Amino acid sequence: MLDYVAYIRAKTILDTQDYSHEATQSGLPYTKVAINLGYFYENLGENLAMGFTNKEDIISEWTKSKIHADIMFSSDYIEAGSYTIEGDFYGINSNVTVLILGK
Repeated sequence: MLDYVAYIRAKTILDTQDYSHEATQSGLPYTKVAINLGYFYENLGENLAMGFTNKEDIISEWTKSKIHADIMFSSDYIEAGSYTIEGDFYGINSNVTVLILGK
């Protein structure tokens, strides 16, 4: 289920050209996507990455960021889903990766 939440978020980011957790352009932040798909949660978190070509670099960068690392390594989450999609972001072909963590 969380892989599908991550897919919808990644696709929405490209479709609306809105690379943000708040999703102000689409009105579909990760929390709303999860609920719309039937994933009711106690805790939910999201990490975003753009422009990376391999997962090792993404994980490395997230680990270096206190905010992203705190989300990834929090005991508040017991499930994870991720998705990477390639597409046009403001005229540049790029990859968007979304990690969703939940409980």
